Order: sequence, then C-alpha cells, then structure tokens
Amino acid sequence: MSLENNLLIFLVIIFWAVTWAILTFARRSDHCGMKKLRWRLWGYKELKSEKRNRLPFRQNEQLLPLEFEVLLGILKKVEQKNSVLVAIWTFILAAIASWFFNSISSCASTCSLNWQSSAALCLGVAAMPFLIVSLLGIRQLDNFTPTISLRNEDHCPDDEFVNSLQMDLMKDAVWKEELFCISRTGAFCFCALPFFVAMVVFFA
Repeated sequence: MSLENNLLIFLVIIFWAVTWAILTFARRSDHCGMKKLRWRLWGYKELKSEKRNRLPFRQNEQLLPLEFEVLLGILKKVEQKNSVLVAIWTFILAAIASWFFNSISSCASTCSLNWQSSAALCLGVAAMPFLIVSLLGIRQLDNFTPTISLRNEDHCPDDEFVNSLQMDLMKDAVWKEELFCISRTGAFCFCALPFFVAMVVFFA
C-alpha cells in the first residue's frame, strides 16, 4: 500500500476519532450545565424584574415567564454565534483547500503528495470536525424531536409534556453553548497557527 493511501486512511480515522471526542466532551457536563443554567435564568429574571422581590431559587420547577423569555434569548444568541462560526470555518477550509490544490498542481508530474499538500490535507481534516460542531449548534428543536412526537401521539399528559418541552429547551441551550465554546477555541487555534509558524521560522 502506498504512502498516500496510508495517509488517507490515517486521516479518516483521525477525523472520526476527533469528531467523536469533541461530541463526547460536549456531553460530559449536562447535569452541571443544567444547574448553572437554572441559576443564570433565575439571576437574569431577578435583574429584569421591576419589583426585585427576590423569589427563592427553584431547581426542579417550571420556569417563570421571565425565565422562559431569558432562555429563548440565550438560545437565539448562541445559535447566531454558531452560525458566525460556520462562516469562519467555511472560510478557513476554503483557504486550506486553495493551498492544497495549489500544492497539488505543482507536483502533478510526480503523481505524489509533497509536504505542503500533506500538511494542507491534515489541516483540512482537523478543521472539519469543528465545522460539523458549529453546524450542530445552529440546529433548532422542531416537530421531529421525541417530545413533540410523543405529544402528537396523545400519550403524554399536559403537565408532563410542558415539563419535557422545558427540559428539551434547557438541554438544547447547554449543548449549543458547549459546542460554541469548543468551536470557538478551535477557531482561535487555527487563526493563531500561521503566526506561531511565522515566529518559529523567524527565530529558528
């Protein structure tokens, strides 16, 4: 088996391993994230309240109207941020693809990958999971979610349906914020990579 085939197999394995690791890492703190989100919703509700009556914190009850309004605002904001990261990762991958095809054209006569094309291929595979993460972060809850499907079958009482819908929205907010943090960190690393390489070359 040629070196190029070995490299491609290795990159495919790395791609799926990194994607699995990122998604597993994003799911690691659902319980802790839910508790923090409840505290945030309660605190923002108190800030928006005109009377500031300081209602006690309620961990497992239904959200108040102001808390629910804050939750929808958080969801809308994090989905917009993830859409911006989708655009950033698309630009990064387009730049990497341009570098890859330019380096391929320079070694077309030898029918083999040089170090530039190999490096571009590795960077492209490393960037793809972050684009997938950002795309997952802009998906909205729709009629195909299990809670809505259960309600459509008329097997779910009203209170249970409302509680399940609230829990779905809160989990969705925690999940999308975690995905945003992971994708944002990756974008910072990729944007800083050229400057790091330039410093190494300069001081070498």
